[in-house]
Amino acid sequence: MVIRVSTILRRRKHRNQEQLEKVLKKDKVHVYIAGPISFAEEKQAYREAIAEGLKKISDKFVIHDPWEREKLKFGDPSFNSLSGEEKRAMAETIVTDDLRDIYHCDLLIAYMFRLGAGTSMEIFWANRILRKPVIIIYTRSEDKGRVPLWLYAHSNMIFRTKKAMFEFIKNLLEEDEEDEESEE
Repeated sequence: MVIRVSTILRRRKHRNQEQLEKVLKKDKVHVYIAGPISFAEEKQAYREAIAEGLKKISDKFVIHDPWEREKLKFGDPSFNSLSGEEKRAMAETIVTDDLRDIYHCDLLIAYMFRLGAGTSMEIFWANRILRKPVIIIYTRSEDKGRVPLWLYAHSNMIFRTKKAMFEFIKNLLEEDEEDEESEE
């Protein structure tokens, strides 16, 4: 039996959307916002934009943003004077806290304006290990529209803009509301 790659991709796309729809039917949806932090501390405004955009769509979204916890550590001027062992201990705490947050969330949304080791590992952890849905907003212009294959393999949906993601989520929620109304 020969199965075409296009058939496999269609099946995967349908399964990926079903997983998202199932999560979005919950009364409260806990969302972890992932994205590069190291060496990009001044470029974190996207986090607030994602949180606000989701809350405009629905009050069901509960946002978990590691930057809220980590900006205190990265903003501390003494960070650069820490020893290697102290930095390692701090890194272990940050990673453990992030993984715990992802474990307790229903959905991970990653904003990737550049590739980052931590964000990539969070995506892998959420999708491959925990089997949670992952949405990626990939805005890295240097790649001329191409997205790394590992991101396709470890995400449910990939968008080019926050606006496109918001519209998609809003449409899914509206479809769910229409389905509930037609059942009554």
